Amino acid sequence: MKIKKIFYYSALVMFLILVVSACDKAARTGEYFDTHEAERSARIEECKKLDPTEMQSDKDCQAAIMSWSKAEHKRLKEGLNTPQSKSNGIGFKEIR
Repeated sequence: MKIKKIFYYSALVMFLILVVSACDKAARTGEYFDTHEAERSARIEECKKLDPTEMQSDKDCQAAIMSWSKAEHKRLKEGLNTPQSKSNGIGFKEIR
């Protein structure tokens, strides 16, 4: 009888440990990665090591990649609106 109680209690403890550890690894959102650039970069580096199918199913990877994509798009868009980019092209020479 004591063995059954020990077994049930140990199974309950293992179950609780699994639940707590699963809650700790909750997927982060894109908004989180928008404000935490260092963690976004670190997560993307981890995602590069994964198998492509695993990367597609990992919500953290997807959120980090989308956040990076939005930040890169914003950076490029701002770069195109600078006065330097209003030139007539590379190597343009005025013909007189």
